[in-house]
Amino acid sequence: MHQFQLHTACEGPLALNTITLELCRQFLPPDGAAFFTQVSRYDDYLADIAQKPDHQAGDASKLILPFLRSAGLTNDRMAEFSRQHLRLMPRAEEAYRFLHTLNFSIFAFSAGYRPFAQEVAARLGFGPERLRCTEIDLDRYELSDAEAGEVHRFLGEIATAPALAWPPEAKTPADLAPEAQEALGLMDRIFGEKIPSLDIGRIYREVNAMRGPEKA
Repeated sequence: MHQFQLHTACEGPLALNTITLELCRQFLPPDGAAFFTQVSRYDDYLADIAQKPDHQAGDASKLILPFLRSAGLTNDRMAEFSRQHLRLMPRAEEAYRFLHTLNFSIFAFSAGYRPFAQEVAARLGFGPERLRCTEIDLDRYELSDAEAGEVHRFLGEIATAPALAWPPEAKTPADLAPEAQEALGLMDRIFGEKIPSLDIGRIYREVNAMRGPEKA
């Protein structure tokens, strides 16, 4: 007899949260939502238009980490925020109580950070070893006051830069409007040069965001 397994995504099928946006909104005021939107669009640009070989769609969650850490976010604070704000799909808990009675393995795959994914798993009754998600230990990374101030300044520059937008038919960077190219140049310098030169920049080298290929 075959041993069945259930593999499910976390955000969407299990939880209604867009946790990275919610963390930005909470811990990076007043520009957190605008900053998240800009970085998400930059992520799209790198993956779909620039087609940067060392970048994959979904890396936005990694790009945002130095900003969250500079705002004082820790593992415990992220877990507590996730616990307090977790919104499960309607009747998900009832469904998973039934699924557990069938005695097969359940695995969840999440682009979200582990502290959030573990809160989802705990509510639905399966252990952290059944999670595949973006592994992050924020407490390993420290910033000086000067470095935190510099990262905060970058946040303001990104949030107030011209909004990133382009027509659906855009295929190359040359197809983008001058103001979009200006904003992209700013973000290239911040994410490609300035943050990597800081101590906190090692977070980019050490964290692997859970993305589409890893989920598959």
